[in-house]
Amino acid sequence: MEYIELSLENLAKVSREFAEKVAADYQPDLVVFIAKGGYIIGRSFSAYFACPLVSVTASRQGGRFKEWLHPLLRLLPEPVKLYLRKREVASTFHQRQSERLIVQNFLPERFAAKRILLLDDSVDTGATAQAAWRAMAKLYPSAHVKFAALNVFSKSGAVFAVDYYLYRDTILKLPGSVDSREYKEFLRLYEMFIESADQ
Repeated sequence: MEYIELSLENLAKVSREFAEKVAADYQPDLVVFIAKGGYIIGRSFSAYFACPLVSVTASRQGGRFKEWLHPLLRLLPEPVKLYLRKREVASTFHQRQSERLIVQNFLPERFAAKRILLLDDSVDTGATAQAAWRAMAKLYPSAHVKFAALNVFSKSGAVFAVDYYLYRDTILKLPGSVDSREYKEFLRLYEMFIESADQ
């Protein structure tokens, strides 16, 4: 299984290249990212397509336990963290905990969207992607909703078909990962977006 680590700068560059790839097929008038991991990707897409950027939050049962583990993960050596990531991806835990709660962090009536692009950093099981897509389709029944992710794990295809992706079956370590050296800077940028967003 391939492993890729991207800095804030590299993630922004890769995201712009990804936006160019999507633009050959689709021109969204609203970009929606799944918080928090999709923020830098969403920011790049929003700038490229010159359209509004908003967020949705997805939560699942068991998510609090993972949050509790985050401070411990930062202390582990890189090979151990990579091993744990691989075990998480290979496990069926997320498939068993498939129920997702999606909360839109914006007022839908503010955006007369006809072509919506949903974004996430990685689609593991497809459950979050499917729930977010259904939520957006319900909010905007006459809109065309497509989904893009930097990475897609093959097993997710049984649950949800992603429209656009760059990597397949790849473990990504991005600035939004709590054990990233740039996590604090990522969090600062994300919080600035949340504070300034006119959602």
